[in-house]
Amino acid sequence: MLLRAAPPAPSRRIERAAVEAARERGAHVVEAFPVAPDSPSFRFGGYVPMFAAAGFTERGRTGTRRHVMELRL
Repeated sequence: MLLRAAPPAPSRRIERAAVEAARERGAHVVEAFPVAPDSPSFRFGGYVPMFAAAGFTERGRTGTRRHVMELRL
């Protein structure tokens, strides 16, 4: 029996591709504006735990729901 790891979730693949594209174009920082998993709105920007797991750090908030996170490249 061959066991394979599950592929990353689509949102994780998009995050990885965006970071790689920014890196290839010479970016020094990537910002994200995710929300907490229990947020009732703004979910299209992703969730804080996914970005934290990818190495982003929280820098503050914009409003009451959106977190400002960044990844230094």
